[in-house]
Amino acid sequence: MNDVEEKWRLNASRLTSKQIGTRLWNEFKDALSCLQEGDDESVEAWVDETEARFIASYEKFEADGFSNPSPDLDNRARAAQTLLLEGVESWLAAFEALREAAPRDVILSKAEWGQRLLIAVQHLKKEEPAPVASLEIWGF
Repeated sequence: MNDVEEKWRLNASRLTSKQIGTRLWNEFKDALSCLQEGDDESVEAWVDETEARFIASYEKFEADGFSNPSPDLDNRARAAQTLLLEGVESWLAAFEALREAAPRDVILSKAEWGQRLLIAVQHLKKEEPAPVASLEIWGF
């Protein structure tokens, strides 16, 4: 882990609830509420749709050769790629935990860490110069 990655992991852990409150996050919280109310069908439909979008983006990222941070990239670009991939993997783990009816705190923890990392990557990308064009694939 380089200093830039360490800095942005710390930044991710310090994001406020408001800062992580994207449409995805709000939909996730709605899914948790539906799960608590016993509306498993709505949760399953949301997970299937959302997970498919994550997987499609990941597959494109991988097909374009960006799934492993390149040693040719600077520290910022490598940190961005590492955090992005970890964020996606954490979200995918949250989806799996939802399917398996894991305890709410386990599901929430995985999704929240994934969300924090993805938001941190968005903030990192706003720094000048932008760390790497490959992040565009994810819509960041």
